[in-house]
Amino acid sequence: MAHATAWTSATTWFARSPAVAIVTSAITCRIALGACTARSSVAKGYQGWERDLLAGRLNAAQKVFFDPKPFEELYDLQTDRDQITNRIDDPALADIRRALQQALNREMSAINDNGFIPEGSALEGYHESRVPGAYPLRQVMQLAGVAARRDRRNIPALRKALRHSNYVLRYWGAIGLLVLGQDAASAASDLESAARNDTSAHVRVAAAEAWLRAGNSQAAADLLAELAGPPQPAAVRLYALNSLTENLERVRTPAVTAAATAAKKEADEYLQRAGEYLVARLDGSYNPVTSNNGSAAGWWGAPRI
Repeated sequence: MAHATAWTSATTWFARSPAVAIVTSAITCRIALGACTARSSVAKGYQGWERDLLAGRLNAAQKVFFDPKPFEELYDLQTDRDQITNRIDDPALADIRRALQQALNREMSAINDNGFIPEGSALEGYHESRVPGAYPLRQVMQLAGVAARRDRRNIPALRKALRHSNYVLRYWGAIGLLVLGQDAASAASDLESAARNDTSAHVRVAAAEAWLRAGNSQAAADLLAELAGPPQPAAVRLYALNSLTENLERVRTPAVTAAATAAKKEADEYLQRAGEYLVARLDGSYNPVTSNNGSAAGWWGAPRI
């Protein structure tokens, strides 16, 4: 049994057996595995694949790589080696699903897994994440599971999490509202407040994108553009640029274009690539082959949505 989990850092954990694979994603709004990244986008096979995607030539099975991921996936590796048919709701596999979930949860707890911490934050280090009380992993795991389910009934709990004293829990409250999109419109005032005022820049970015998706496009887009520039650290700026890239049709404002253009001139190669990619997508010049020449190839995945 193989159990793989992709969180916001696109980190994967495995426990292996040849029979079954289960995949659990806590970030269901991202194209977490199919994003245009600096490494994959220079490969000719990837370029052709993305070209066919943009041209609408992929069938459902070919396109799933680029689609937002469901919270959980379960595959029979003996009869479905390409992992096409998701059997997570198959009653016949309920015991296997439960066993794999429990095994992974035990392992993450045992190693104090810090994959739920926003990338680039001070708490991310091995020792920092083990300071008593700094990183309440069990609470975070529970909230991340709630966040990933896209269930409107969880909005009150997610809004409450936005006010928690621990910023990792506030972050996952924002993520949960983000993946609900317009269904989280009732939380717009809470999201705006967090986006403008939270003491964590990572929470501000997540809340701003959630606010954007909930329906307040220009104000949220302009705030993300602000967070994509100095004096924010590079990891936060990259996160904001990636959030803008994931919402192209909602962020066509002068402030966003200016932020992307400025990022193109950065010395930091990841900010530069993210800016180049966003500008190309905004102005319509992006081409999977000619835009990805190896020196400025796409964007480097979200800090990990």
